[in-house]
Amino acid sequence: MVMRAALLGLLAAILALSTISFAHQASVSAPLLLHGRAPLTQVGSGELRVGAARVELHVPPRGPIAGYPAWRRDDGHGEPLFVRALAIEQGPLSALLVSLPLLMVSGPLEEAIVQRASISPASCALIAATHTHSGPGGTWDDLLVEIGGNGLYSRERADAVVQAAVDAIAQARASLKPARVAGASDRWADGPAVARSGELDPSLGVARFVDADGRPIASVVIYGMHATVIPRSVHHLSGDWPEAAAQQLERSSGAPALVLQGAGGNATFSREGIAADPQRAVEQIGARVATAAARELSGAPLAETTQPLSCGTKIVVLPEPRAALSVAWPLRRAAGNLLRIFAERAAVASSLTLPGLALRGIPGEPTGALAHAGRGPDNRAEIFVGLADGYVGYVESAEHWTLAEGESARTWYGPALAAALGLESAAPREMGK
Repeated sequence: MVMRAALLGLLAAILALSTISFAHQASVSAPLLLHGRAPLTQVGSGELRVGAARVELHVPPRGPIAGYPAWRRDDGHGEPLFVRALAIEQGPLSALLVSLPLLMVSGPLEEAIVQRASISPASCALIAATHTHSGPGGTWDDLLVEIGGNGLYSRERADAVVQAAVDAIAQARASLKPARVAGASDRWADGPAVARSGELDPSLGVARFVDADGRPIASVVIYGMHATVIPRSVHHLSGDWPEAAAQQLERSSGAPALVLQGAGGNATFSREGIAADPQRAVEQIGARVATAAARELSGAPLAETTQPLSCGTKIVVLPEPRAALSVAWPLRRAAGNLLRIFAERAAVASSLTLPGLALRGIPGEPTGALAHAGRGPDNRAEIFVGLADGYVGYVESAEHWTLAEGESARTWYGPALAAALGLESAAPREMGK
């Protein structure tokens, strides 16, 4: 009898999901505070001070590994993972850049970091995941995300990530010193990234920070390419190629290196010429990224010590969640209803503008079709930092979504998401220009 009632209840739920539209209200206002973040714009003045730190992340062993719907648990033989933080102060400007060796950063996880690290809503912060598909899972208490690849939620694992981030931020702040900065971006035409759909964004963005005597304080590298070199068949924690690249840069400079994702939502790595052994392949690809970044960093001219930096935070209202057109039409309404139940309606978008380079945080996985061509009004190259300050899924161009092309099958918010995030004006980049 109980089994029959349960089956009837399940059938009723499926019927409701498939026939009734769970639409949100037509108009939604942006909240004044989201995940501990508030809208702001800051422009620096006076002396630039910078500090950086690297803290090892210790998570409870044999927990979930994030990356794929087929749940994995780590075997306890993983490599060391690190959280890295960069603190920047210039007069009224206070900014943080944090890299986490995770698949994604959820809004609640960011809020926990913001609160425990005492990050003021009047401060800028760009907290991003390296998007390793072999990092600690269980960091987001959300059923769809757990099933989708982040693993069963573990309060202890999430807390370990938060504490490592808080420690890295505290150490970075404690090491603030007078500094100079240089930023640059170039098209890495022969890099290891290849497009699995649509247009590839081959941008390589870099920034270096040095003290008054020219000694390295930190470096930042942005390159868009999925961190999936370690296959799902491997059951140990790994930072994949971003960690390998960061460690090579750190060995040569002696300073923390933050390696972050660019517009890599549709980018994977080229298998040509890499080792069959996954760990060796990670080292090879990481070395290629580190070598190209070091070359770009060495050529980036240092700005004057008083050249102003700027940063900002926006809270944007997201479109109505919608299932992709590639979902079979009998299931499309049900899928859309599930998204409306679980999906957030607002997101944080961050920015940090350095001499020669403007970073634009995207709370999801932007594709190459959305990457900006050219430069900003003050000749700074603009580059996306994906997986930053929350996660709203893949961000695909409206054109690709309407044609059910590219990564549209993985989107949550329909064709209007790119416009909501302020990316719609970015036309697909013509390769070779």
